[in-house]
Amino acid sequence: MKSRSYIFAIASLSVLLFTQCKKEKNEAPAPTNPTTPAATGPANLAELFVQNGVQVQSAQINASAGQNFTVGGAKVTIPSDAFVDASGTLVTGTVNVILKGVFTKKEIILSGAPANAQGRLIATKGCVKVSVSQNTQTLRVSPNANVFVDVPEPGITPLNNIKKFYATALSITDTSKVWKAGPDTNAISPVFNSTDQKYYYHARLDSAVWLNTGYAWDTVAPKTTVTVTLGNTFDATSGAVYISLNGSTTVGALYHLGQGVYSISNIPIGKNVVLVALGVKNGTYYYASSATVITANHSQTLTPQTSTLSAIESQLLLLP
Repeated sequence: MKSRSYIFAIASLSVLLFTQCKKEKNEAPAPTNPTTPAATGPANLAELFVQNGVQVQSAQINASAGQNFTVGGAKVTIPSDAFVDASGTLVTGTVNVILKGVFTKKEIILSGAPANAQGRLIATKGCVKVSVSQNTQTLRVSPNANVFVDVPEPGITPLNNIKKFYATALSITDTSKVWKAGPDTNAISPVFNSTDQKYYYHARLDSAVWLNTGYAWDTVAPKTTVTVTLGNTFDATSGAVYISLNGSTTVGALYHLGQGVYSISNIPIGKNVVLVALGVKNGTYYYASSATVITANHSQTLTPQTSTLSAIESQLLLLP
C-alpha cells in the first residue's frame, strides 16, 4: 500500500513539474522600454534654412548667347553679352548662373529672407537672386545689358507703387544685410501677359544680387518697438522670431539682443500681426505663434514647443 502511495506521489509531482515548465515556455517575454528615435533635423538655424528653405537653381550658359529661366513663377531674361568682370571688361565663354526665388511667407521664414530694410519693412511681390561667376570670379551686370526679371502679381489687380530694392545677402541676425533702394527709384510698370493672363512687374536688373520687387510698407499710425522673449535656452543660432503683417506679404525679423530676447523697431501701433517663433536644437524643431495687435512698447513672451517640419509648414501656410 505504501508502495502505491509513493508511486502516486511521484507521478503527481512529475505532472506538476511538466505543467509548470510548459507554462513558463508559453509566457510572453517581459516587455522592454522602447527607445526614443534620435532626432534627425538640422543642428542649427543656418542648416534649417539651407535644408528647408527655397532651393538654389544653377546652370552654365554661354555668355555670348544668353538664356531665359523660370524661378518660382518669375521669369529671368538674360541676353547675350550681359556680364562684365570687376574691371568692366565684357565676359565671353561659359559662366555659372545661380538663381533663387522667394515669394510666400512660408518661403521667407524657412529661408531666412526677411523684409527688413533701411527704415520700413518691404512688402514684397517676390524676391529673386541672380548671381553670376566665371572661374570663381564674381561678375557684374553690364550697364548696357537689358537683364529683366518679371515677377508675377499674385492677385488680380496690379499695384503702381512697386519699386526695386537690392541686398547683397539676407540675414536674420546681421543688421547691415537689409534691403536698400536701387539706383533706379522709378515705379515698375506692370505688364499684362495675354498667354497666362497674369500681370508681371517687368524689372530691369541693375545688379547681380538679390532683387526685391515691392514697396516700403507704412501707415500714418505712430510707430513702436516690439520685443519678444523666448527664454535663455534659445539664442541667435537656435531661435528666430518673425513678425508677419496681416494683409500683405510682409515678414520682418526681430534681432536677437541676448538671453533669448528679440526686438524690432518702427512697427505701427494698432497693426494686426502674427508673431512667429522658429527654433531648432539638437535636431529637434520648435515652433510657437501668436496673433496679436501691436500696442505701444509691445512686449510678449512666446514658448516654442517641440514640433515637426510638416506641422510648421502647415501653420506658415495659414498666415494671413
